[in-house]
Amino acid sequence: MYVLPRGGGLCQLLVVGANLYACITDQCHKPVQRLICPQSDWTPFNYGLSSISPWARAVRQPRSITHVEDLMSKIFKLAAGALFAVGISFSAQAQSVTYHATLTSAEEVPVNPSTGKGKAELTLNSATKELTWNVTWEGLTGDAVAAHIHGPADKGANAGVQVQLGVQGTPPKSPLTGKATLTDAQIADLNAGKYYVNVHTPMNKGGEVRGQVSK
Repeated sequence: MYVLPRGGGLCQLLVVGANLYACITDQCHKPVQRLICPQSDWTPFNYGLSSISPWARAVRQPRSITHVEDLMSKIFKLAAGALFAVGISFSAQAQSVTYHATLTSAEEVPVNPSTGKGKAELTLNSATKELTWNVTWEGLTGDAVAAHIHGPADKGANAGVQVQLGVQGTPPKSPLTGKATLTDAQIADLNAGKYYVNVHTPMNKGGEVRGQVSK
């Protein structure tokens, strides 16, 4: 709902879908914020032409047709801008897909007795195919020597490295952040739950804590 400044004959404007309705009333001396027009006062308003419906004109002639048309132009520009902003927001949300994994030694194949734990938060930009991550761990038997995303594999199975989470040859530190661009095949496996995050240590070279990646 839109309102005209106090003193105008046309008090309120209501946009419903592609239709515009005008509330033209003798109560315009009241604060427009508190003015609620009876349903009978809502009248279709022909904003494409320099006229209003005869019924509306009979209730109360607007102060100026030119004034109303100018105001309508501003209102529709504002409405279009708002819809565009909402569209951008929804588009950005649709492009970002988040995933997570809980890392434990019980997920390793074979299982090891480590009491270490960790977690991974990943975000995929479906438009650019860029995957970003934040992986943390604690309580390991020693410093991590590598961290990867492995796959494709179901829970309880092993697979090769798909994404190097740290710098090759440099022991990773928690928290570990980074990014990489995935292929379409990798994205398909990621969405199918076929990837897992694995953190390796000197005592558990095959992996000390691991977690399956899911949405």
